[in-house]
Amino acid sequence: MRAFVCCVLVSFAVPAFAQNIVDGDTIKMYGTTYRLWGIDAPKTKQQCADGWPAGIEATKAISELMRGKTINCEARGRDRYGRTIGLCRADGRDLGADMVRAGIAGLHYGGIRRRWASPKTTM
Repeated sequence: MRAFVCCVLVSFAVPAFAQNIVDGDTIKMYGTTYRLWGIDAPKTKQQCADGWPAGIEATKAISELMRGKTINCEARGRDRYGRTIGLCRADGRDLGADMVRAGIAGLHYGGIRRRWASPKTTM
């Protein structure tokens, strides 16, 4: 029995590979849905007025940032949909900050969310 308890405790201490990417700012790991803390990215089906697939591009971007990396999420609270707000890192790098640096997400700490525009219309 003691060996079983040790195995269970160790399994929770080891970082996890993300199991599922929901969209550009939401991932699921071991049954917990994490909304990335401090950013807003387009939802997967979201497109810009000119047809640019902003949501698909955001989902691809976070997927690339996470590919083959160990993911750790630190809970920061819950949002109004019951998701865990998390500061999530891929091999120690802040996923939210990397999404903002890539230009595919914006900073967001509540309130009105930004409208998305394709790269063609913002240059």
